[in-house]
Amino acid sequence: MMNRKLVEIHNHCIAGNIPFAAWQLPETSDCSTIIARQAKEYNRPDLKQLKGFIAAPFNFLSNKRLWVFPGRYYFSDNDFDIHKLDEIKSEITARRVEKELTGTSFESYKRHFTHLHGLLSKNRLEKLVLSRIKTTTKINRQNASEFFQHLRQVYPHAMVYIFNLPGIGLWLGATPEAFLRYENGYYVTQAVAGTRSLDAGRSKWSEKEVKEQQLVTDYINETLYKNEIREYSKKGPSNYQAGNLLHIKTDFSIPASNIEPKLNQFLHDLHPTPAVCGIPKKRAYHNILRIEEHKREFYAGFLGIAGLDEKMQLFVNLRCMQVFEKYGVLYLGGGLTKDSVLEDEWQETEQKSQTLLTIADKL
Repeated sequence: MMNRKLVEIHNHCIAGNIPFAAWQLPETSDCSTIIARQAKEYNRPDLKQLKGFIAAPFNFLSNKRLWVFPGRYYFSDNDFDIHKLDEIKSEITARRVEKELTGTSFESYKRHFTHLHGLLSKNRLEKLVLSRIKTTTKINRQNASEFFQHLRQVYPHAMVYIFNLPGIGLWLGATPEAFLRYENGYYVTQAVAGTRSLDAGRSKWSEKEVKEQQLVTDYINETLYKNEIREYSKKGPSNYQAGNLLHIKTDFSIPASNIEPKLNQFLHDLHPTPAVCGIPKKRAYHNILRIEEHKREFYAGFLGIAGLDEKMQLFVNLRCMQVFEKYGVLYLGGGLTKDSVLEDEWQETEQKSQTLLTIADKL
């Protein structure tokens, strides 16, 4: 059942361009909301010391900037007096973000794919994640909060969120992939790759898909080793359903006592994983910045909470979109290797777009 009071509160924040973040963690039914006078920007932060809702962009690798909603008001579900927002609204001076973005054409995607496939074939890269954008008029500022409520109901196994940063933008999504989250004395991260529609069944994964996922698994292994973390367990690879798609997943569980003294450095080293960037990391990263015609912004960054009621709960920002006055922009990516086929990769991004677009049809 949709929480109409919460829709009203979030709509009030969107209309007034008030900084806020709302989220539902996987396997829960509660929605938490933070409303702030302003979101704080941090440069080269100590991630262990942050408190609030965190949003880091893809280019955190190079500029080390992220934003934190510290929580002027922090509440669950609709336990909040909406009239309190009147005192915040008058303090907001940042302009509302509006852009004219057009979706990535197949010809543009083909041109980028062909160039990158050449680098992959010559072994200059092992893997690179190429992304594209797709616009939709089904979602806009007026229905974004209602759309968020639908996502909460349909994707209970994902981190579902919406946040507004004045001067930067309104974002929402339902991401299935843990970046690093605390669970019962352990920190968990995941190697997720390979994509197929549920309609394709559970037949054997291709060699290309298995290799792509193994590259992510190896990268996490190497990052743990680099940080001298030796005690951890792995589970997988196994099939993992996220919405209408299947992926291959390996879970890593690390005792909290082993990782917490090195948590800050480990997080800095972990982002971005090959699941959203590529291998070698820095070469793939710079090729992405040079070739993609759109800026990824918060797509393929990480977000979540730290220092609140729950210990650190951070997720890779996938299955997401930025919302403007009259339309939304979906960010869609797929991992390329030398075995990739252009039409298959394009179709994979089309399948991923349906994670959000099928829910938009219900608005």
